[in-house]
Amino acid sequence: EKRTDSDAAFERAQSINKLAMELLEDRPLGELFDFILDRVVDIFHPSRAALALFGRGRIGFDTIKVRRADDDDVADLVLSRTLLNEVVEEKRIVSLLDAGLSEKLAQAHSFVGQRIRAALCAPLLVEDKVLGVLYVDFLIGGRELGDDDVCLVGQIARFAAAKLDTTRLREESLLKQRIDDELRTAYVVQGRILPARPPDV
Repeated sequence: EKRTDSDAAFERAQSINKLAMELLEDRPLGELFDFILDRVVDIFHPSRAALALFGRGRIGFDTIKVRRADDDDVADLVLSRTLLNEVVEEKRIVSLLDAGLSEKLAQAHSFVGQRIRAALCAPLLVEDKVLGVLYVDFLIGGRELGDDDVCLVGQIARFAAAKLDTTRLREESLLKQRIDDELRTAYVVQGRILPARPPDV
């Protein structure tokens, strides 16, 4: 049977609702990365998918994880600087649905060299801050992408960004609390070992 637009919209809504419910559960940051990428792969079946967070100062990625459909694919995933600049600076989804639709991106060496047929990259946006990017691509011979896929990637990126942000802040707070507790304990121990006042000379 041929899928209608309403069928596609219903499936998209189901995927988003399921993901939103699953993201209510708290997970360690590493597990959260894996969970989000697993869901992206389940939904889109891309050749490759990547989730990346910027470090402090946004000079480079602090954390990046990649999934590949081909287990034999050991080549590095090289994200186009042109693509990243447009996603991060413009704070919008950039889609390369067909190499002929974006001459600037299509001619980028990273796209040509990796035989990329179609790609989507969405900012992980919280308020007005870009935390990182969600990226999926399809190599030559892979499936085609449509406008529905662009919308869905954007929605997943928004959910993922919010959860990644709260999780990272929670873990940073817990780490700070643990360090403060250890320093407080060390101070108490030091106070018990050292004399209350200097010895009389």
